[in-house]
Order: sequence, then structure tokens, then C-alpha cells
Amino acid sequence: SDSAGELGFYSPHSWWPLPLGLSICTAGLGLIIGWWLTIIGVGALLISVIGFSLEYEKPSISTH
Repeated sequence: SDSAGELGFYSPHSWWPLPLGLSICTAGLGLIIGWWLTIIGVGALLISVIGFSLEYEKPSISTH
């Protein structure tokens, strides 16, 4: 419906979905190939999720 209003904010020019998808693939392949690749994939996945989640967070400027 046209009167539903704004459904949410979607980032139009974000690069974070690419490393997120690649890290998921790496972790999945790690389950097949070896535990060392799973650890690398999960580490990259954590970094990607944090980067994707905090992409538009602005750091607060504190005047201490």
C-alpha cells in the first residue's frame, strides 16, 4: 500500500554485504575442508557483522 509509510532504511552504497557473504562461504567451506578455515571464516564473519551493523554509527565527541 502506498500509505504504509517508510518501511526502513536500506544502505544504497554499502560494501559490507560482500565481505559478509564471503566470510559465510569461507566458514561453510571450513566445515568441509578443515577447522582452521572455519576459524578464519568465523573471525571474518564477526568483523563483517560488526562493520555492517555499525556502518552509520557516528562516534560521540567527548570533551573531557
